[in-house]
Amino acid sequence: MSRNLSILKSAGLVAARREGRWIHYRLDFDGADASARQFLGVAAASLNGDKQIRRDRAALKRLLKLSREELCRRGAEAA
Repeated sequence: MSRNLSILKSAGLVAARREGRWIHYRLDFDGADASARQFLGVAAASLNGDKQIRRDRAALKRLLKLSREELCRRGAEAA
């Protein structure tokens, strides 16, 4: 996963920021060149109607309300 994200970062498609042990990735519309921005726009638009993407967004919304400690605890319990 990190190799793939590194490739996407090198291509200017994603940006990353480190916060302690965590690295947060996001699509980088601002830092991308014109062709990469066009690609990101098409990719994002094609995902908007996808059922799984809608479920993932709802799950993300719930997870973002939890503290990191709670997320780690839940992850450890699931393992």
